[in-house]
Amino acid sequence: GDANAQQQANVLWTQVSNDRSKDAIATARLDIAKSVALAGRSKDRDAIGNLESLRKSQEHSAVGIEAAIELALLYAKTGRRDDALSCLAGATKQLEMAESYGIPKPVADAFAHGIRRAREMIDNPAKAAFIRAQALQRAGQYVRAVTAFEQVRRDFPGTDEDHRSQFEIGACHIGLADSQKAFDHWRQFTAAAPAGPWRGHAFVGLIDVALCDRLEQSKVAIESALATEGAKASWQLARYDLALRRGIIELCRNHSAAAVEAFEEARAATSDLVRASNLVRLTESANSH
Repeated sequence: GDANAQQQANVLWTQVSNDRSKDAIATARLDIAKSVALAGRSKDRDAIGNLESLRKSQEHSAVGIEAAIELALLYAKTGRRDDALSCLAGATKQLEMAESYGIPKPVADAFAHGIRRAREMIDNPAKAAFIRAQALQRAGQYVRAVTAFEQVRRDFPGTDEDHRSQFEIGACHIGLADSQKAFDHWRQFTAAAPAGPWRGHAFVGLIDVALCDRLEQSKVAIESALATEGAKASWQLARYDLALRRGIIELCRNHSAAAVEAFEEARAATSDLVRASNLVRLTESANSH
């Protein structure tokens, strides 16, 4: 994260270190987390050195396997593919001794999945780079994620990760509350190749942005219009249609509470029994999400 987030992390790490000073496993796992954080700040050399030491000191424990997986990914990231594969092979051998190390089966299964995924990422560097960018996005670090997705595009042009990164850049702009920038980005992305990969998702984004912006404007306007004698009558006629559309959009976005509120508003705005009955079913559907 930013400097403030890193400072907060350091404070928490110090607290955990003090609380767990007598727990060697907890301390070692904390060191793995710190190493991953170093890599996230482009300090790969320091992170690799830390993980190599951990892997050696925790060779006969679950922590050693965890460290090996992270170390393999860092080796691959820095161009040391053979070392990465060797590291995963060692982790696989360690995993065969899981029972003697006292590693529960669910944990061993999770490690096995981690080894398989790491091997896939090593064999597919474009996917690995995309996953790293996506991790930043999921952590809410949208500015850094945009930079990482743009790097994927430059390094792996024409791949599925290139196309998907272009879509995700728009999603990051949504995360940054800049819907206009997202709209412009997705419009350019779809215009270049309307039937290309990940354009369907971009079209959904374009539709959502356009509708949500207009529906939000209408929601604000109707509150004022219904209190104005000259406009009230015509807006009452449109109230059902506006609320219905807002409810459908919110339902598509998985915003259940907002969808229910809009459907109930639409039901209150109509005297048509068939429409009212249909809205009851839509409300039930929204409540079940």
